[in-house]
Order: sequence, then C-alpha cells, then structure tokens
Amino acid sequence: MKKITLLISLMIVSLGFSQVPKIDFETDGASSIKALNLSTSTIVTGTGTNTTKVASLLKGANAYESPFEIILKNQISFSTIGAKTITFDFYQATATARPILVQVAAGTGDLKATQGYEVQVTTAATAGWQTLSFNFAAARESFPNTGLNKNIVGSYKKMYIFIDFGLAPVSTTAIDNIGGGTQGTIIPVDPAPTIAAPTPTPVRNSVDVISLFSNAYTNKTIDTWSEATDDSSIEDVVIAGNDTKKISFVNYLQVQFTGAGKHIDSSPMTNFHIDIWTPTATLNKIFNLKFSNFGGGSKVVNSIELNVNNASVPALPDPNPGPGKWISLDIPITDIPSLRNDLAELIITSDLGLVYVDNIYFWRDALPPGTPTICFGIPPKINGTTSFTLMTPIITTNSTGAFTFSSSNTDVATVSGNIVTLKGVGTTTITANQAATVTYPAGGTKTATFDVHPVAATTPKTSASTVIPLYSETYTVTGYKESFGPVSTVDLDPTSGVNNALKVDFNKGGYVQYFTTKDISTMQYVHFDYYTTDATTFSFSLISDAPFEAIYPMPEILKNQWVSVNIPMATFKAFSGFNAAKFIQFKFGTAALTPGTVYFDNLYFSLTDPALGTQNFETSKVSMYPNPVKNTLNLEAKGSIERVAVYSILGQEVMSKSPKSNATTLQTSGLQKGTYIVKSTIDGKTATSKFIKE
Repeated sequence: MKKITLLISLMIVSLGFSQVPKIDFETDGASSIKALNLSTSTIVTGTGTNTTKVASLLKGANAYESPFEIILKNQISFSTIGAKTITFDFYQATATARPILVQVAAGTGDLKATQGYEVQVTTAATAGWQTLSFNFAAARESFPNTGLNKNIVGSYKKMYIFIDFGLAPVSTTAIDNIGGGTQGTIIPVDPAPTIAAPTPTPVRNSVDVISLFSNAYTNKTIDTWSEATDDSSIEDVVIAGNDTKKISFVNYLQVQFTGAGKHIDSSPMTNFHIDIWTPTATLNKIFNLKFSNFGGGSKVVNSIELNVNNASVPALPDPNPGPGKWISLDIPITDIPSLRNDLAELIITSDLGLVYVDNIYFWRDALPPGTPTICFGIPPKINGTTSFTLMTPIITTNSTGAFTFSSSNTDVATVSGNIVTLKGVGTTTITANQAATVTYPAGGTKTATFDVHPVAATTPKTSASTVIPLYSETYTVTGYKESFGPVSTVDLDPTSGVNNALKVDFNKGGYVQYFTTKDISTMQYVHFDYYTTDATTFSFSLISDAPFEAIYPMPEILKNQWVSVNIPMATFKAFSGFNAAKFIQFKFGTAALTPGTVYFDNLYFSLTDPALGTQNFETSKVSMYPNPVKNTLNLEAKGSIERVAVYSILGQEVMSKSPKSNATTLQTSGLQKGTYIVKSTIDGKTATSKFIKE
C-alpha cells in the first residue's frame, strides 16, 4: 500500500513538473522557428547521429541583429524550483567553441521580464551533435545587461537563440529537440485577416508610384524593416495568397533605407497610401507616420509627420468599418512645406498593438503626355582629382532641353557650364534646371548631393609585431564585435584599390566600437589619424570592462589636413578605475555645439612611439602641487605654459588660463570634489596631468 501511495505521489510530482512540449520540427516544423533580419532557417533532414527533421540555421553577418525566434505554443514557466533549464541539441560541422545565447522575453514575474532574461554558454570544440543546457536559475537581464545572476520566475511567451553571440561572421548550424522549463498557459493564436488587402486601384504607371511594399508595384530596396533600437517587431506573412507584413507594436517601428542609392525623392508625388488591418477598436487610437529627410546630407535635416487618428483626414474610422476590416489610408502630402527630396527612414508610432499592413507607397496622378523624366546622382570624388562633366550616367533625361547647373558650396566644388571643378573637402548640392523644347515642357529642378573626400592618410610604418590594431587595413584587426553611432565607411583610394576611413558625423552623436576583451596593459601609445574641415573639438575614450571610461579631450584640433595623434597610454592608465588588461571598446565623442564631421583611420595601440613629425601629446613636461588639492593648485614647467585647461572626468572644460610663463596658479576652491584632468600647452606641445579635488 505504501508503494502504491509513493507511486501516486511521484505521478503527481511528475505532472506538477510537466515540461513544455519539445519542439522537434517533425510536425508543423516550419512554424516552430523564424529567422530574424539577416538570418534564414529551413527545416531539413539531419545528419550524423540525428537524421530526423532539424532546423538548419544560417546566421547573417551581424553581431546582435540576427537571432532565431522559437515559436512557442505554450508559455515557458520558471516558477517551479528545479525546473529552470532550457536544453536543445546543437550541430556544427567544424570543431569550434562558439558562444550561444538563449533569451526569454515577453514575460511576467518582475519588472524586467517584459524585456527578458538571457543565459549564455560556450559549445564544446567538437564537430557533430551535442546537447546544450541553459540554467535560468542564474540568468541576467537582457538589456542593459547588468551582469548580475538572478533566479528568475514567471512565464515567458517568446524565446530567441543567438548563434555566435556578439560575433559578426556568417555561420551555418542546426538545432533540434528544444525543451525545458515547466508547462505554462497556452499562447493564443494572433487574430489575422481572412481576406487580402484591397488591390490598388486605379492601376498606376510605374513612374507615378514609389513603392516600399506592395505586390502591385516594384518595391524600393529597404535596409531593414525594424531597426535594432526600436521596440516593435515585424514579420512577413501571407494573407489569402498576398504578401503582407504583420507588426506587433509596443511603441514604434523604425524602417530604414539609408544605404547608398536607397534614399527616396518623394517630391514629385502627391499622396502616401497604406492599407492597415487591426483587431483592436480604433477609437482614441493613433497610427502616426514620420519620414526622415536627409536633404542630400548624411543626417536628418527635417521630417514629414503624417498623424492619423479618429479626427484626422483621412481618419481611423470607428466603429465602421471598425476592427477586423481593412482600412485604406490615402494621405495628401503636397500641403506639407518640409523638404521630402531625400527620405531615408520611416518611423511608425501606434498604440493599436497588432496591425497588418500592405500596399505602402507614394503616388501621383499621371503627368500630362510629354513631361520629361530626369534622374540625377553624383558619386563621391577624392579631393585633388580632375574635373568631370555632368553627363550620362550622372544625369539622364528623355528631353533634349539644355541644362544649367549650380553648386551650393563653391568652397567644395564649382560648376562652369556642365564641368565640375573640385575646390576642397566637404559636401555641396548640385542643382540642375532643364529648359523646355518644342516636344517637352521645362523639366523643372533636380538636385544631387556631391561629397568630396580627402585623400587617404599616410600608411602606418609601425611594425605589425608591436601593435594591437582597432581600425586599419595595414594591420589585421581581430575581436571586433559591433559599432554604434552616425558613421559611414568611405573609400579614399581614387583608383581601383581600397583604403577605407570612418566618417563620423558628430552633429548626430559620437561613435563607439566594441571588441572582445583585449589585454593592452603592455602598450605604451594609442595612435589614430584624423581629418576635419569644421570640427572644433572631440574626445577620445578607452573603456574597460566593469565598465569604466577613461576620457581624453583633444586639446586642439588642426583642420584641412591629416593629423597623426599619439597619446601615451599613461594618460588612460592614470584613471584608477581603468583596467588596461580588460579593454573592450573605444569611443569618439564631443560636447561642442557645432561639432562638425571628422574622418578617422589607422587606430591602433603600439609598444613603441610611432610619432615622428606628428601631433604628439606628452605627459611629463609639467609638475603640479599639492595633489590632492583644496583651494590652490600650482603648476610649473621647464618651458612657457601657453595655455592650461581643466576638464571634468566627463570631458567638460571647467577652467582655463593663458599664463604665458613657466609657472602659474589655479584657484580650485569653486570646484566640486572629484578627479580632474589638466591639459597644458607648453612650447607648442601638450602635457596631460590629473589631480584630485578634496
């Protein structure tokens, strides 16, 4: 009798600990996993010790934006003690140790559960199948990653797998038999339309439509339908045989077409069209669209906002046609005074939650017969190259009318007739006006952005055996993970070769690159080259794991020339919180009101001083006392102190003086307690020191 009771007890415990059904891709496998952004997944027959159906995963070439979403039919619960492990079988063809991260999200249980928790493991360096185990009793917040282990609870609707987490290379692997956690509630199937969106009518000529997404027209190339920092998700679905996009809104979705040749000139168009379907009642809801216009430059200069609600024209109707019906919106844009000649981004903000969209395009009524069609675009040039002519393929037209051209910035380029002559580095707008002919009326005005880049920086001569490179084609960079910030990569080699540089637009923000942990404790200098025509200041930071940022404000900026900078590592090692053995990233930043644009190249650490005839920032030319200081700081140097400036730990200048003598005194009584950096210009060279204010 006791044995039977024990058996029943074990059965009850077993039922209480019942796991979420495993995903094994044997039945309905195609709906069990979805590749996001740059990745793809297919259901195939396995190999080796697993010849059943498995999910083959091709990871795209991106560090963080290419996960695989597991489609769950039941929520995963981590509320049961001892049942908090996710497992799956993993296949790799080569014997490689690679980081794999599993994230659960859209959960309940605490304030961070919505954003999610994650666990990372490293595979064994063996080829073939192996089983991976992820213990969520020691999970950490997904973003920002606190690094603190937490025994999570609650139930989660979403699960993501990141292959080669944090690394950019493409890889092909496979997974099978995903399971773990305990049984949660069934996840309801999202409602969806049963009929396709209305076919666009009338059918318009291709020249009268600019389509982002529609089966009816040829679509523009989109870089991404969901930028990494937005908080909503989008996926491709098929409704009644028609391609449709399904958006799950939290707040906003950011669609980008910022790449070269992908911007949209919507100025000839008169309306914007989109079809939407939502199961949500639309009363007191919004569906707002915002287009970012770059105006021929590299940043947003203005935006076009199309605000749609119950009171707008057109409106979100309620109750008719109400929820569960397709709503067609045709929004006039000719009354908007803002420029819309260079659109590069669409941001959709909505509180409708689930929305299906289709037929997203600009349109106009057909033009009168004989209206000329003009296309105009100028590839960038390198300063110092020869003049060129504005002719095919730079500008094309079906009219024989004569063109007149002008340049908005004659310091960059001038136009005489149709010949462009380069004058200097920068950006200008070339405007083309076409005259009428007997057959064609005047073609109107067309503009094209024209960039002139500097010639490439001098190739570094420092021996590769003595450097740790971060950005350079002279040396092999390793450990790169990801970068953030308003940067473009430009080729400064006017020949068929490649000599890339980073072009950072500080008007939009700073720039950061992340790396796997590097030990730079033996390095003596950090080197980089920069070129600017308009920047007044920027800062350079080294960041170590913890994290801790050691900031170096550039004491002076030289313009219209390549400048080689060599900063002694002692400058950064002087920060007590900086750990040179755990370097993880560098950053270029600025606090100036008009910071400008700067090109960077050849960034590396060096064991030896690479400075010969370069802008060298030295650290041993000035003495300070007392340190720590309360009210008065004395500075002495062997040469003339031309200028001295004091910066906060955040890089803000809080005090400056031009003594023009070999000794000076700074009144520090008004400073708050903390650590400060002193930059002293002595006989044309710069000394860097640090003091503590008590």
